Amino acid sequence: MIWVVGKGGVGKSTVATLLARHLAARGEDVLLVRLADRGLCAPLPAAPGVREIAVDGRSALDEYLAGVLPAALHGLVLRSELYRRFVAVAPGLEELLALGKIYDAARRGSERVVVDAPATGHGLATLRMPREVLQTFGESLVTREARRLDAELTARATTSVCVVTQPRALVVSETLELVEGLRALGLWPACLLINGCHDAPAGIATLLGAAPKASGLLAEALAAGRRRVALVTHEHAARRTLAAALPQLPALELPFAGAGRLDESAWLALDEVLDGALDGALGGALDELPARDTVP
Repeated sequence: MIWVVGKGGVGKSTVATLLARHLAARGEDVLLVRLADRGLCAPLPAAPGVREIAVDGRSALDEYLAGVLPAALHGLVLRSELYRRFVAVAPGLEELLALGKIYDAARRGSERVVVDAPATGHGLATLRMPREVLQTFGESLVTREARRLDAELTARATTSVCVVTQPRALVVSETLELVEGLRALGLWPACLLINGCHDAPAGIATLLGAAPKASGLLAEALAAGRRRVALVTHEHAARRTLAAALPQLPALELPFAGAGRLDESAWLALDEVLDGALDGALGGALDELPARDTVP
């Protein structure tokens, strides 16, 4: 199971889809899980060869109750004020059942399960929830389930984490905090995917610096070129910060592929970058994806 985590807006869902598509293209049976708050799941992009499901905590809880309560009683319980109050104050129950649903789906035969986790704060809270439940509840069915899920999440042979980020200073700062949070849970990411990277032709900064004053369309073109150079310079600084802070972590830079929904040509271009990375240090991370419980 591959958990794909990252700050909201960095292209986490795009990267999760890219990983799922790539694994499916290699002939693996892949399940892509979108884990989100109730009602916040975006339309799922088509992923050839990939089965997709959306999971949210409240639906998982409702589904669980449907399996253990008589049909007539189930409807009454869901509509009751007592039930709504209980769900509102029960710490982590919805998240715990959502995790359980994901791992139950994984046991039904998929070779790979890629989980598109919620954004950083909620994503970490979801991964932390089994331990929170163990500290909150006494010995019960709930704590036994929490113990099982915590063991699943930290199993080095079967579960790993890919962190998605972007080469921007504020995003890098939050990414480093996310990695620290994962380490506190006994998880060390298998790889870092730096999404939305820009480039500029070699020597362009020198050429722009030597360009004479201009007007009209030429002036606009020169200004656009200088903005691009400034953007690339800032991105390089952000990537250096990541490399210095996480020197042991295999990293892959994914090019900026445009805003909004990607067309098939954009998916194929990104997949080509991912495929090429498998010849390098990232190859072992994506082939094995062991979750590490210690820092090298």
